[in-house]
Amino acid sequence: MPASQALAEGLDAGLSRFEFLDPWQLLKHALGLANGHGYSFRLIYLYYDRPGERAGQHRDELRRFCDTVRNDFHFEPLTYQAVYQRLATSGEAGRDYLDYLGARYFPDLSCQ
Repeated sequence: MPASQALAEGLDAGLSRFEFLDPWQLLKHALGLANGHGYSFRLIYLYYDRPGERAGQHRDELRRFCDTVRNDFHFEPLTYQAVYQRLATSGEAGRDYLDYLGARYFPDLSCQ
């Protein structure tokens, strides 16, 4: 995982910085998965997306991390909002549960 190694070295030297994302933790998980499963794994980063400047900076850091490790392993940032949308359209979750989730966590999403 040469790009991941270069990123770790850049982080260690202070050449690469992340304010909202924890690349060390993500690299640690990727290394553990690679040791246990070879390179046929997918690391999913699940997060709650919000509007605003700080959230935009977080998304920018996610894109930068994705671009960096793209050739080393499959990294997939996924929002809780997207998971909720998938549940709503899959037909695998009950209406009562979707209504509960929607009212509690996603009042601005319409998944009817």
